[in-house]
Amino acid sequence: MPDSAGVTSGRKRPAGAEQRILRAAGHLFAERGYRSVTVRDIAAEAGVAHPLVHYYFGSKRDLLAAVLKDNQMRMRVVASRGREPRTMVFDLARENLAGSRDYLLTLTRTFVEGMPVSEWPGGFPAIEAILDRLDAGPGAGSEADDVRCLVAVIVAMLTGWVLIEDQLLEIVGLEPRDRERAREVMLRSIEHVLSSRLPSD
Repeated sequence: MPDSAGVTSGRKRPAGAEQRILRAAGHLFAERGYRSVTVRDIAAEAGVAHPLVHYYFGSKRDLLAAVLKDNQMRMRVVASRGREPRTMVFDLARENLAGSRDYLLTLTRTFVEGMPVSEWPGGFPAIEAILDRLDAGPGAGSEADDVRCLVAVIVAMLTGWVLIEDQLLEIVGLEPRDRERAREVMLRSIEHVLSSRLPSD
């Protein structure tokens, strides 16, 4: 184990080890799911001794929280821009699609594996911001229930797309070079769903 001077087995800790661990964990959680990945797997992927993972991050769950933190911060920034609800929801969808593939993969695989929602670290800032902006709080009635269903449909569209994006492109006969155009079509579909339920202010 490292001592207070930052030495492991008589050697100085490798530069950038913490970031390598974070990147390795993010990649493995996205590709295999949280429960299917061990600390030793993460250490091997990062090229460090597995005690170093615990040194920097404590438990595997703490490491999951650290991996998710960057994405959740970005979602909070987008949600705080103060735009009207339809634009905010669309901006969050675009941000998730453009820069949050690993986050969405991790979320989906982790829940498919059976992690309860209550154990997901850091909450769901994008979803929480949307529900708050649309006044769809608990017990708000059938209209709020419709809004919650709308949000669930949009999240399902995004997560389903990122899970099998490559396979979908192949199935419908599109090339990898068509990826961005296909994503734009998917985002326009989300915008259409939003406009049918949330007219612009």
